[in-house]
Amino acid sequence: MRAGVSRGDWLWRIGVVVGAAGVVLALFVAAASARGKPGDPSPIPGGLSSDLSPVPSDPFIHLLPPTLPFEMATIADFNGTVGASEIQGTAHGSDGTSYTFDTDMRFMQGEYVDGAGQLQHGSFAFI
Repeated sequence: MRAGVSRGDWLWRIGVVVGAAGVVLALFVAAASARGKPGDPSPIPGGLSSDLSPVPSDPFIHLLPPTLPFEMATIADFNGTVGASEIQGTAHGSDGTSYTFDTDMRFMQGEYVDGAGQLQHGSFAFI
């Protein structure tokens, strides 16, 4: 029986987590970018540019900061409940290294007009 987790195992686990996060992000971006497909929501027209500054159209990503007066939903033509949080902090590694983090999590539940112009109802999460 081992006393702890080896560096290789730790790196492999980190790789799995990062890979899973990449897949989730890719699926979210693909769904948010879809246009004209029945059931799929349309993204908000604005968002963030590649330098993370807010832009009204043609964004790098259809997302705005989770603060007022910005749009907290990431779905256009949405009527429902939106919850958002931004958490920032510092973590300390076992080797004493400090890491900063900034998370943005949201959920949306309600009615929206899909890419084909039909009224739909759904629940969405952005992590």
